[in-house]
Amino acid sequence: MKSRLYKRGKTWHASIYHEGKEHRFSTKKPKKFQAQEVLDKRIKEVKSRRPGEGEVTIGDLARSYISRCEKKQLRSTYMARIHVKHLLEFFTAEFKPRRMTVHDIERYQEHRLAKVSGSTVNRETAALRRMYKAGLKGFIPEFPDPFPEPPARKGFMEHEDYLAIHAKLEPDLQDVLDFGYWSGWRRGEVLGLEWSEVDLNAGEICLPPERSKNKAGRTLPIPAPIMDVLLRRAKLRHLNMRYVFHVNGEAIFYQQFYRRWKNAAKAAGLPGKLFHDLRRTVARNLIRAGVNEKVAMEWTGHKTASVFRTYNIVSKSDLEEAAVKLVAYVTNQPSKVAQFAEANEKRK
Repeated sequence: MKSRLYKRGKTWHASIYHEGKEHRFSTKKPKKFQAQEVLDKRIKEVKSRRPGEGEVTIGDLARSYISRCEKKQLRSTYMARIHVKHLLEFFTAEFKPRRMTVHDIERYQEHRLAKVSGSTVNRETAALRRMYKAGLKGFIPEFPDPFPEPPARKGFMEHEDYLAIHAKLEPDLQDVLDFGYWSGWRRGEVLGLEWSEVDLNAGEICLPPERSKNKAGRTLPIPAPIMDVLLRRAKLRHLNMRYVFHVNGEAIFYQQFYRRWKNAAKAAGLPGKLFHDLRRTVARNLIRAGVNEKVAMEWTGHKTASVFRTYNIVSKSDLEEAAVKLVAYVTNQPSKVAQFAEANEKRK
């Protein structure tokens, strides 16, 4: 079994070649003879170990990764569990991650590409990389290049689109659409809105940090259209229901809402329209209305200007308006000949 010691900074590090792979670690010792003792002890442990004994499994990495997400209270924990589920279905929980090769990862990607898009495969491969970082620090196998992904969605909803989908939804979900159209809140923020967060007398809604995607709470002053929605919901309020939006006293879950939204958009002749398009629409409408960008970001809950500007989308009508302004500007400019003639008249 090959091994070596090398110094990095003030401490000695060691490397062991075992089963065709190099395993590096820090001895945390400043003296070479001390580092050699640590290395000899590690070599003895490796030689006495039966094949596969004591090795962590990919199931161990998955548990460590999910545990870390939960401790940090990441909003992505839900998707992390889904990614891990697909990874374990392919590799099995007993797979030894130290034996992972780039070929193994490519086989997984080919397997998943038959069912999902390249973007989804990229997310799952990234989850695998994070599993290694969480559970096997210092050992990460070679990963293939990610698949090319389409540009970020730039859909938005014109007022006519909003009215068309509105007409195809049932009344309870029409209120959800109305709130989203004027607030620009995320779908989960709207469906999870509780009466404890609404102050009708003060005319404001306070979104707590734990319900915000970026963990930053914000206050939404209630404009007249949203006030109308809330007054309608107040009449339908159930004593045992804390949510503002519900259907006959039952909370509206994502899958239920998604299915009904998809059917309504299709019936309106607008398949593919997303509820999230409302968020981009509000960002654009705020800027068009002359609202300061910083204030608009506070309204929509964006932390960075770069992300907010991707939501401030230019539509076809914006470009047509720009074309009209361009033609008007150019045609109203006096020609050089006319300017020269006018200057001569003045000199005379």
